Amino acid sequence: MAKELAHWKALIIDDSISNLALFKLRLAFYGAEVKTVSDCTATVYLLEYYTPTFILFDISMPRLNGWDTLKVIRNEDRLRGVPLIAVSAQDLKYDPDRVIEVGFDGYLAKPFHVAKLVPDLKHIIKSSSRPSKEKH
Repeated sequence: MAKELAHWKALIIDDSISNLALFKLRLAFYGAEVKTVSDCTATVYLLEYYTPTFILFDISMPRLNGWDTLKVIRNEDRLRGVPLIAVSAQDLKYDPDRVIEVGFDGYLAKPFHVAKLVPDLKHIIKSSSRPSKEKH
C-alpha cells in the first residue's frame, strides 16, 4: 500500500477515545502523521508549535466547544489557510450549510463511512476556499 498521505499532518480533536483511535488508525494507514487531542483547550496550546495540514474536530465538546475553537484558530494568521473540518453526530441539529457559513471548510456527519473518510477529506481539503501552502 502506497503511503499516499505521507505529506499530511492531521490534527484530530474529539472527546471520544474510540473516534480518535478510528481516525488515527485510518489516516496513519495511508501514511499521514496524526496528532490527537481530546480537549479543545489543549488544542489551543498544541497549535502554538504545531501547524497541521488540516484539523478535523467534533463540534460538540465539553468546556471549549468546536464553535469557539474555530474562532480562536481563525484569528491566528499562521493558521488561516489550514482547512477546518467539523464533525458531529448531531447532523440533524447542525445544518452543513451553516457550518460552512460560520467558517468551517467542510463537514462530516457521524456515523461516517470509514471507506469514504480519506476520499471525503481529500475533497474537502482540495475544495477549501482558504489559501493554503499545500493543496492535496
